[in-house]
Amino acid sequence: MKAGQLPKKVYLTGAAMFFILLVFFALPSNMALYMQQENIGNSQYAGMVISVGTAAGFVAGLMLAQTKRLLSKYFNTVLLFLMASGYFIISLAPNAVSSV
Repeated sequence: MKAGQLPKKVYLTGAAMFFILLVFFALPSNMALYMQQENIGNSQYAGMVISVGTAAGFVAGLMLAQTKRLLSKYFNTVLLFLMASGYFIISLAPNAVSSV
């Protein structure tokens, strides 16, 4: 490997993270439209749903250091499993594909 050249694993990880974040941020940004389309609620309720998700992310961020210390070498694997589990639960919902 030449000086200044990154390993291929870095590029593969970057591409994988791009697609994960693409889906991750597509869900909250379409939440208001989806809720109005399905007559679940208006944009005010969508804002509350998105706020709850943001608050949960904040709490998870506060606990990140302790969680990383506790899981040590399995940290990334557990995070990947949790994210995959969340997307699996979303896929079980009716019309989940139309919400993305």
